[in-house]
Amino acid sequence: MFAAHVIATLATAILITRGEEALYAVAEWLRPLFTVLRLSPVRPPVRVDAVVQEHRLYAVPFLISPPLRGPPTFR
Repeated sequence: MFAAHVIATLATAILITRGEEALYAVAEWLRPLFTVLRLSPVRPPVRVDAVVQEHRLYAVPFLISPPLRGPPTFR
């Protein structure tokens, strides 16, 4: 049992050491993706109004149905 714990401890130490190196390698590889963006000399337009048409849906009798769940209602 003692030997198994020693082997597990050594394997964990190796994985931690190699994992740190892998983490630094991935960080160097991803560093160009996270550069600070510079401000653009071109100003965006102040306001752009969209043309929107309002569509109203009118109630259609066959679309209005009683709920399908619950106790029956007495009329």
